[in-house]
Amino acid sequence: MTLLAPDTLGQYVSTILLDTDSPYDAHSEIEVDYTVQGVEILSPDPGEQWCNAHTETISWKFFPTDIDSVRLYLSDDDGSNYSHFHTSMGAATSYNWFLPSYWTDSARVKVEAYDDGYPLTGESGRIVMRGNGDVNCSHGIDITDISYLVNYLFNSGPAPCIAGAGDVDGDSDCDSLDLEYLIDYAFYGGPPPVCFVTKAVRDVTTK
Repeated sequence: MTLLAPDTLGQYVSTILLDTDSPYDAHSEIEVDYTVQGVEILSPDPGEQWCNAHTETISWKFFPTDIDSVRLYLSDDDGSNYSHFHTSMGAATSYNWFLPSYWTDSARVKVEAYDDGYPLTGESGRIVMRGNGDVNCSHGIDITDISYLVNYLFNSGPAPCIAGAGDVDGDSDCDSLDLEYLIDYAFYGGPPPVCFVTKAVRDVTTK
């Protein structure tokens, strides 16, 4: 017979019945100990949206619990490739991450929990990463984005690399107010750019 273990991580004892050939006792009982090992991602949820330039929480649980270190990885291509971005020593179960700038519908987070050098692995469902301000698609917001936006607004330079990325203040337009907003965020501790739910949010070609 096949013993079906539960999906929940942990250690279990199960009593199962086995058929016998005895005319006096049709069944015999045995106890089976088994363990469900691994890492379960608690957040983000599949389909969740993460906002660039904001802090998002990654949380997980694992079994067994005597973990030496935890490593976190991000994929922006639906799990085909992963990049390491954080290591926590000990049995950490969450991490607050200030997100870099990514535009992707196919991000995943992977957690590797190490027990005596042996990794237990868990992977999140697919999530969306959005956010405005990275107008040159450099995966970051810095002086080059400000220069790019100045060139677009005042010198007929190329438009933001993704439709909607230049609308940093969320007013449906890309104009000088967005430039002021971006400068305030980049250099004076102003609020982060807005974060939209959809990729092609709106046409922001107005100057």
